[in-house]
Amino acid sequence: MQELINNGFVLSVKYTDEYDARVKILLDNGNIVNLNALGLQKPNAKNAAALQPFNLIEVEFFQSENATWGGKLKRATLIETVEVNDEHELNRLGLIRDILIRYESIDPSTFILVVQILNDIQAGITNISLFLTVLINVLKKENIVFQVDACGTCGSIEFISSFDLMDGGLLCKICRNNHNFKMEGEFLRKIIRLFKLDQNKMIPNLGFTPQEEKIVKEIFINYLSNNLGLYPDKLAKI
Repeated sequence: MQELINNGFVLSVKYTDEYDARVKILLDNGNIVNLNALGLQKPNAKNAAALQPFNLIEVEFFQSENATWGGKLKRATLIETVEVNDEHELNRLGLIRDILIRYESIDPSTFILVVQILNDIQAGITNISLFLTVLINVLKKENIVFQVDACGTCGSIEFISSFDLMDGGLLCKICRNNHNFKMEGEFLRKIIRLFKLDQNKMIPNLGFTPQEEKIVKEIFINYLSNNLGLYPDKLAKI
Protein backbone atom coordinates (compact mmCIF):
# COMPACT_ATOMS: atom_id res chain seq x y z
CA MET A 1 0.00 0.00 0.00
CA GLN A 2 1.12 3.55 -0.79
CA GLU A 3 1.17 5.99 2.12
CA LEU A 4 -0.25 9.44 1.32
CA ILE A 5 -0.85 12.72 3.17
CA ASN A 6 -3.48 15.21 1.98
CA ASN A 7 -5.74 17.91 3.28
CA GLY A 8 -9.38 16.93 3.11
CA PHE A 9 -13.00 17.74 3.86
CA VAL A 10 -14.91 15.07 5.78
CA LEU A 11 -18.06 14.14 3.87
CA SER A 12 -19.47 11.26 5.91
CA VAL A 13 -18.74 8.75 8.66
CA LYS A 14 -20.50 5.39 8.56
CA TYR A 15 -19.98 2.96 11.42
CA THR A 16 -19.56 -0.64 10.30
CA ASP A 17 -19.52 -2.36 13.70
CA GLU A 18 -19.10 -1.59 17.39
CA TYR A 19 -15.75 0.16 16.95
CA ASP A 20 -14.87 0.67 13.28
CA ALA A 21 -16.10 3.03 10.57
CA ARG A 22 -15.82 3.93 6.91
CA VAL A 23 -14.99 7.58 6.35
CA LYS A 24 -15.52 9.37 3.03
CA ILE A 25 -13.25 12.39 2.47
CA LEU A 26 -12.90 14.91 -0.36
CA LEU A 27 -9.14 15.41 -0.83
CA ASP A 28 -7.43 18.58 -2.02
CA ASN A 29 -6.45 16.81 -5.27
CA GLY A 30 -10.09 16.12 -6.15
CA ASN A 31 -10.08 12.43 -5.21
CA ILE A 32 -12.87 11.23 -2.93
CA VAL A 33 -11.53 8.41 -0.76
CA ASN A 34 -13.38 5.84 1.31
CA LEU A 35 -11.14 4.90 4.25
CA ASN A 36 -11.37 2.20 6.91
CA ALA A 37 -11.03 3.91 10.29
CA LEU A 38 -10.34 1.18 12.83
CA GLY A 39 -11.26 1.74 16.46
CA LEU A 40 -12.94 5.07 15.81
CA GLN A 41 -15.59 4.46 18.47
CA LYS A 42 -13.24 3.17 21.14
CA PRO A 43 -12.87 5.31 24.28
CA ASN A 44 -10.28 8.06 23.73
CA ALA A 45 -9.91 7.23 20.02
CA LYS A 46 -7.34 9.77 18.83
CA ASN A 47 -8.94 10.41 15.43
CA ALA A 48 -12.57 10.71 16.56
CA ALA A 49 -12.63 14.49 17.09
CA ALA A 50 -11.16 15.24 13.66
CA LEU A 51 -13.34 12.79 11.75
CA GLN A 52 -16.65 14.63 11.98
CA PRO A 53 -18.67 15.67 8.92
CA PHE A 54 -17.74 19.09 7.48
CA ASN A 55 -14.38 19.26 9.29
CA LEU A 56 -11.24 20.27 7.40
CA ILE A 57 -8.44 17.87 8.24
CA GLU A 58 -4.99 16.66 7.32
CA VAL A 59 -5.30 12.96 6.66
CA GLU A 60 -2.58 10.33 6.43
CA PHE A 61 -3.64 7.02 4.94
CA PHE A 62 -2.58 3.90 3.11
CA GLN A 63 -4.09 3.77 -0.36
CA SER A 64 -5.36 0.43 -1.61
CA GLU A 65 -3.39 -0.99 -4.51
CA ASN A 66 -6.51 -1.99 -6.44
CA ALA A 67 -8.38 1.34 -6.18
CA THR A 68 -7.47 5.01 -5.98
CA TRP A 69 -10.53 5.76 -3.83
CA GLY A 70 -10.10 3.26 -0.98
CA GLY A 71 -7.64 2.62 1.80
CA LYS A 72 -6.86 2.49 5.51
CA LEU A 73 -6.70 5.52 7.77
CA LYS A 74 -3.48 6.09 9.70
CA ARG A 75 -3.99 9.58 11.17
CA ALA A 76 -6.42 12.49 10.99
CA THR A 77 -5.48 15.93 12.33
CA LEU A 78 -8.06 18.67 12.66
CA ILE A 79 -7.30 21.86 10.71
CA GLU A 80 -10.58 23.65 11.18
CA THR A 81 -14.06 22.95 12.43
CA VAL A 82 -16.90 25.31 11.64
CA GLU A 83 -20.06 25.53 13.67
CA VAL A 84 -22.94 25.96 11.24
CA ASN A 85 -25.97 27.59 12.82
CA ASP A 86 -27.69 28.87 9.68
CA GLU A 87 -30.21 26.31 8.41
CA HIS A 88 -29.70 27.20 4.74
CA GLU A 89 -25.90 26.93 4.98
CA LEU A 90 -26.25 23.58 6.75
CA ASN A 91 -28.61 22.32 4.05
CA ARG A 92 -26.20 23.46 1.33
CA LEU A 93 -23.28 21.66 2.96
CA GLY A 94 -25.50 18.60 3.34
CA LEU A 95 -26.39 18.71 -0.34
CA ILE A 96 -22.72 19.05 -1.32
CA ARG A 97 -22.03 15.96 0.80
CA ASP A 98 -24.95 13.99 -0.64
CA ILE A 99 -23.83 14.74 -4.19
CA LEU A 100 -20.08 14.22 -3.81
CA ILE A 101 -20.33 10.85 -2.06
CA ARG A 102 -21.62 9.52 -5.40
CA TYR A 103 -18.23 9.99 -7.04
CA GLU A 104 -14.64 8.80 -6.79
CA SER A 105 -13.21 12.12 -7.97
CA ILE A 106 -14.24 15.67 -8.89
CA ASP A 107 -12.55 18.79 -10.24
CA PRO A 108 -9.82 19.74 -7.69
CA SER A 109 -11.19 23.29 -7.56
CA THR A 110 -14.18 21.85 -5.67
CA PHE A 111 -12.03 21.51 -2.56
CA ILE A 112 -10.94 25.16 -2.87
CA LEU A 113 -14.60 26.18 -3.17
CA VAL A 114 -15.56 24.18 -0.07
CA VAL A 115 -12.78 25.85 1.94
CA GLN A 116 -14.05 29.24 0.78
CA ILE A 117 -17.59 28.29 1.82
CA LEU A 118 -16.42 27.26 5.29
CA ASN A 119 -14.38 30.45 5.67
CA ASP A 120 -17.41 32.52 4.71
CA ILE A 121 -19.61 30.65 7.18
CA GLN A 122 -17.02 31.31 9.87
CA ALA A 123 -17.12 35.03 8.98
CA GLY A 124 -20.92 35.12 8.84
CA ILE A 125 -20.97 35.76 5.08
CA THR A 126 -23.45 34.16 2.68
CA ASN A 127 -22.17 33.73 -0.88
CA ILE A 128 -24.60 31.72 -2.98
CA SER A 129 -22.17 32.05 -5.93
CA LEU A 130 -19.75 29.61 -4.23
CA PHE A 131 -22.42 26.99 -3.70
CA LEU A 132 -23.72 27.28 -7.27
CA THR A 133 -20.16 26.96 -8.60
CA VAL A 134 -19.80 23.64 -6.75
CA LEU A 135 -22.98 22.48 -8.50
CA ILE A 136 -21.52 23.58 -11.85
CA ASN A 137 -18.49 21.36 -11.13
CA VAL A 138 -20.90 18.47 -10.56
CA LEU A 139 -22.59 19.15 -13.91
CA LYS A 140 -19.16 19.13 -15.58
CA LYS A 141 -18.48 15.78 -13.88
CA GLU A 142 -21.62 14.50 -15.60
CA ASN A 143 -20.19 15.80 -18.92
CA ILE A 144 -22.93 18.40 -19.14
CA VAL A 145 -21.92 21.62 -20.88
CA PHE A 146 -24.14 24.67 -21.23
CA GLN A 147 -24.07 27.41 -23.83
CA VAL A 148 -23.25 30.80 -22.32
CA ASP A 149 -22.12 32.62 -25.47
CA ALA A 150 -25.23 32.20 -27.64
CA CYS A 151 -28.70 30.67 -27.59
CA GLY A 152 -28.39 27.03 -26.52
CA THR A 153 -31.28 26.07 -28.81
CA CYS A 154 -30.71 27.91 -32.11
CA GLY A 155 -27.23 29.38 -31.67
CA SER A 156 -28.35 32.97 -32.17
CA ILE A 157 -26.35 35.68 -30.42
CA GLU A 158 -29.17 38.23 -30.68
CA PHE A 159 -32.06 39.00 -28.34
CA ILE A 160 -30.77 36.79 -25.51
CA SER A 161 -33.45 37.07 -22.82
CA SER A 162 -33.24 34.05 -20.53
CA PHE A 163 -31.24 31.15 -19.16
CA ASP A 164 -32.44 27.64 -18.38
CA LEU A 165 -30.40 24.51 -17.68
CA MET A 166 -33.20 22.33 -19.05
CA ASP A 167 -32.93 24.05 -22.44
CA GLY A 168 -29.16 24.07 -22.78
CA GLY A 169 -28.20 27.43 -21.29
CA LEU A 170 -28.85 30.87 -22.74
CA LEU A 171 -32.03 31.36 -24.73
CA CYS A 172 -33.00 33.98 -27.24
CA LYS A 173 -36.36 35.73 -27.22
CA ILE A 174 -37.72 33.40 -29.92
CA CYS A 175 -36.64 30.12 -28.26
CA ARG A 176 -37.63 31.08 -24.74
CA ASN A 177 -40.67 29.01 -23.73
CA ASN A 178 -43.40 30.35 -21.50
CA HIS A 179 -42.08 28.42 -18.50
CA ASN A 180 -38.59 29.89 -18.79
CA PHE A 181 -37.67 32.76 -16.54
CA LYS A 182 -37.15 36.04 -18.33
CA MET A 183 -33.82 37.58 -17.40
CA GLU A 184 -32.61 40.92 -18.55
CA GLY A 185 -29.75 43.31 -17.92
CA GLU A 186 -27.62 42.80 -14.83
CA PHE A 187 -29.33 39.56 -13.72
CA LEU A 188 -28.50 37.83 -17.01
CA ARG A 189 -24.93 39.13 -16.84
CA LYS A 190 -24.56 37.60 -13.37
CA ILE A 191 -25.71 34.21 -14.70
CA ILE A 192 -23.24 34.34 -17.59
CA ARG A 193 -20.43 35.38 -15.25
CA LEU A 194 -21.31 32.55 -12.83
CA PHE A 195 -20.68 29.93 -15.54
CA LYS A 196 -17.46 31.63 -16.63
CA LEU A 197 -15.85 32.07 -13.22
CA ASP A 198 -12.26 30.91 -12.83
CA GLN A 199 -12.75 28.32 -10.13
CA ASN A 200 -9.07 28.15 -9.22
CA LYS A 201 -9.25 31.71 -7.86
CA MET A 202 -11.28 33.33 -5.13
CA ILE A 203 -14.90 33.34 -6.23
CA PRO A 204 -16.50 36.78 -5.90
CA ASN A 205 -19.96 37.25 -4.48
CA LEU A 206 -22.00 38.09 -7.56
CA GLY A 207 -24.59 39.80 -5.42
CA PHE A 208 -27.79 38.05 -6.43
CA THR A 209 -30.80 39.84 -4.97
CA PRO A 210 -33.19 37.69 -2.88
CA GLN A 211 -35.56 37.40 -5.85
CA GLU A 212 -32.73 36.57 -8.27
CA GLU A 213 -31.36 34.00 -5.80
CA LYS A 214 -34.78 32.35 -5.60
CA ILE A 215 -34.98 32.10 -9.39
CA VAL A 216 -31.45 30.80 -9.94
CA LYS A 217 -31.84 28.20 -7.16
CA GLU A 218 -35.08 27.03 -8.73
CA ILE A 219 -33.30 26.61 -12.07
CA PHE A 220 -30.70 24.33 -10.44
CA ILE A 221 -33.31 22.49 -8.36
CA ASN A 222 -35.38 21.65 -11.44
CA TYR A 223 -32.34 20.40 -13.33
CA LEU A 224 -30.74 18.37 -10.54
CA SER A 225 -33.99 16.71 -9.50
CA ASN A 226 -34.83 15.77 -13.10
CA ASN A 227 -31.37 14.63 -14.19
CA LEU A 228 -29.44 13.44 -11.12
CA GLY A 229 -32.32 11.85 -9.22
CA LEU A 230 -32.01 14.16 -6.22
CA TYR A 231 -35.11 14.74 -4.13
CA PRO A 232 -36.84 18.08 -4.87
CA ASP A 233 -37.93 18.48 -1.24
CA LYS A 234 -34.29 18.34 -0.09
CA LEU A 235 -33.15 20.66 -2.85
CA ALA A 236 -35.84 23.16 -2.00
CA LYS A 237 -34.24 23.73 1.42
CA ILE A 238 -31.02 25.13 -0.02
